[in-house]
Amino acid sequence: MRCLALILTAWATAASVPATAQDLSGSWEVTWAQAVRYNRDGTSEVQRWGKARLTLTQAGDSVRGHWRADAGGVTWQVAGRVRDGVLRLSATERDSDDPELAMVERMEWEAMVEKDELRGSVWMVIPRLGREPRKRPWAGVRGSGSR
Repeated sequence: MRCLALILTAWATAASVPATAQDLSGSWEVTWAQAVRYNRDGTSEVQRWGKARLTLTQAGDSVRGHWRADAGGVTWQVAGRVRDGVLRLSATERDSDDPELAMVERMEWEAMVEKDELRGSVWMVIPRLGREPRKRPWAGVRGSGSR
């Protein structure tokens, strides 16, 4: 009976400790829909794919890092969380003199995490446009040697 009580106690303790999510720390090679044509019928077409590097550091479920787009050399400081296999990042600080980015309040990223791959959407929040942000697809693969 004592042995059964010990086993049940160990099982209950293990069940109450959340499973550790995969560590996303490292460098990620990213492709994202840089130029998209939105049609009047609600459909969209990717006109040009851009490349970027996403560098992340994870502590628990908190994630911080940088998104550096090849085009224009824009770097965004990102922060967010990963929970239940979903990565959510947000950025309000950027390193760019691009006047078009002056109207962007923040960038948002969301992606499903599967081993060494990320797939999701990225969008710009531009309050003065007065419409819902348009989401663009993005995907990332862990860079070699970044574990």
